[in-house]
Amino acid sequence: MKLLRIIFFVSLFVFAYFIGYKIYAKNQAIKLKGRRVKKKNVSNVLLQFKKYIPDVENLYTYIVTKIMLFITFLYLGTTNYESIFMGLVFSILGFMLPDFMIKIMKNAEKKQVLIDLLNVVESIKIQMSSNIPLIVALKNIPSVCKNKKLKNALVDMQLEYELSGYSLISSCKSMRKKFKFVEINMFLSAIEQQVKYGRAAETYENLITILKEKYIEYIENNTQTKMLFMTLGIVIVLINLAVMGCYPIIVEVNQNLSTMLG
Repeated sequence: MKLLRIIFFVSLFVFAYFIGYKIYAKNQAIKLKGRRVKKKNVSNVLLQFKKYIPDVENLYTYIVTKIMLFITFLYLGTTNYESIFMGLVFSILGFMLPDFMIKIMKNAEKKQVLIDLLNVVESIKIQMSSNIPLIVALKNIPSVCKNKKLKNALVDMQLEYELSGYSLISSCKSMRKKFKFVEINMFLSAIEQQVKYGRAAETYENLITILKEKYIEYIENNTQTKMLFMTLGIVIVLINLAVMGCYPIIVEVNQNLSTMLG
């Protein structure tokens, strides 16, 4: 009987999810194209709807994972607590879990990329001030990166610059798609300016200033997070000590009261 209830709620959720998706797409189509929008224009609205979906490499895997976690958490919550309500609460948490994990990984990746980018820009600036050709500078900068994704993108940039007659159109376009950060766009603009005009010292300097501010901000946030966890840990320890210290007194008082009243 429980299994049938779970299957029913899962089916109801999946049905409501896709119906809501369809209704939203239709309403957006009306807003964007007017009352005369035809079915062929709904595909354009679906593209607009993608902005509400995390930037993942495999959308199909992302959706299937969310549905499977929803089903699993629904089953575990319903079985362990013997309550459909608790099953639904856990299933919602399971459904949101991939988004939460993706956000954490994206933030961690951005932090690492921007730290690497600071090292890259400083390296290029030093090499340009030493009159080292850009083709040589581009060969050196991947070595200062820890993030493999950024390192590979810089290697592709160097290869394109060397093999295509000093052009960076394709690699810059690819990097803008992979790293949708303002700082990366500024870096690519500086590189393009360096290729066209042979100088971009001021742009590099401005970008270094911005990246250093970001780096300081990351350090401050990490420090605040560590202090928060340390404070919570101390509070929990103090509460435990207080309980352990007060418990024998409470027991003794309770026994004395029982004796007096008895």
